[in-house]
Amino acid sequence: MNQCTPVRRFGSSTGYLGHRWRWLMLAAAIIACVAVSLPALADDSSDAGPAKPIPCATSITACGCTITKAGLYEIFTDLTSASGVNKSHDCIDVNAANVVIAINTDTITGPGGGAPVGVGIHLMKKATNAAVFAFGAGTADITGWADGIEDDTTNAMVDNVDINHNTIGMFFNNATNGQFNDSDASNNTNVGVLMLKGKGNTVNDCSMAANDSYGVWFKGAVTSQVRDSNVTSNGRSGIYIGCSSAGPIGAACSPAFPNSIGNRVHNTGATSNTGSGIAIDLGDTLTLVSTISGGSNTTFDLLDENPSCDHNLWFGNSPLLTRNKGCID
Repeated sequence: MNQCTPVRRFGSSTGYLGHRWRWLMLAAAIIACVAVSLPALADDSSDAGPAKPIPCATSITACGCTITKAGLYEIFTDLTSASGVNKSHDCIDVNAANVVIAINTDTITGPGGGAPVGVGIHLMKKATNAAVFAFGAGTADITGWADGIEDDTTNAMVDNVDINHNTIGMFFNNATNGQFNDSDASNNTNVGVLMLKGKGNTVNDCSMAANDSYGVWFKGAVTSQVRDSNVTSNGRSGIYIGCSSAGPIGAACSPAFPNSIGNRVHNTGATSNTGSGIAIDLGDTLTLVSTISGGSNTTFDLLDENPSCDHNLWFGNSPLLTRNKGCID
């Protein structure tokens, strides 16, 4: 008969990664029952570690799954966070290369509210060469998330998608050579498109309107561009190249943040923004700004905070636009 002192469990709690504390043993129980207790610990199913993500089927019918294999994945129905999300609060995570997500003009709806969480579609670092696009008669709508679409990877493309009424619409998060084409990022409570660091990313033929902050924000971005697009009626500048959420500030950011270098804005309309149409802050250089139209922005239509525009080149812009410096053509 087992005369061991009964084992007690202390503090069974679950952390963010789902790990449980191991059984804590009374010293007397360990000494008396080591032969019995250790096998029990090894077989304890409560110490199984974090749950594996739920893989997405090729026809995605609900939020809360992760794509882990290359291939074509289709969405033929509206998706909502109310049906469940994955552990990171996202609707769909993509964690494999060479994935195509085709959306049949449906809506991917997040929790909404004043401070929504999660991402509608999250292209993670492993999701190189991913593509997300809508097919059918209209566009796909992604709404009610912290980030509508987040791109953390290389060579991803998002096409023909409306990313409205999120906190941030399209988020290039240290991405490389990403594309956001023929799409809309409007009415977001922060920024329409955020390029946070990264390089070689492009916004092409898109509309960013009525966002509470910037239409497009280059923050530490390198060799990226906005072209053939429109930024209209945003709460701050239509396009801001700089490091401050309240920019332009005409000074270095504190704490320090990398400057945006070598970017381009071309053939874009900037109209009726609260702030400037296009604004470049101090220290952000080697920018080409060309063929800009629009007007009726609150401060200046075109603004450069660098002395004599530093190495920024402004050319071919509408002569009707207001400027804060003579170095802006």
